[in-house]
Amino acid sequence: MNPKTPSDAAIEAAVQAALSAWPPDPTHTLQVLRETQERLGWLPEAALERVAASLGVSIATVRRWSNAGYLDGYRTPGGQRRFTQEQLDSFLESLKPGVRPPGGTRR
Repeated sequence: MNPKTPSDAAIEAAVQAALSAWPPDPTHTLQVLRETQERLGWLPEAALERVAASLGVSIATVRRWSNAGYLDGYRTPGGQRRFTQEQLDSFLESLKPGVRPPGGTRR
């Protein structure tokens, strides 16, 4: 295991803590992902998978949001997705009625 990679127990604890803060509803997926990322310092693939499964959202949906540019992020040299707090906040803000994403039309 990479020393920077959190243990399975640490990932599970972070995911459970974030899940307990929000109703178990797919509309809260990004809030739970954001809280999990804050707790771990980044969002490991295992945490993304756990949150998506717990909220009934496909991990492919989160990836599609990222690939389509709705959820801005960046990739590490190893290809893992990373999202800053500001990027997650911007995406959540764009979901509000009447808000247009920067440089685009309403999603």
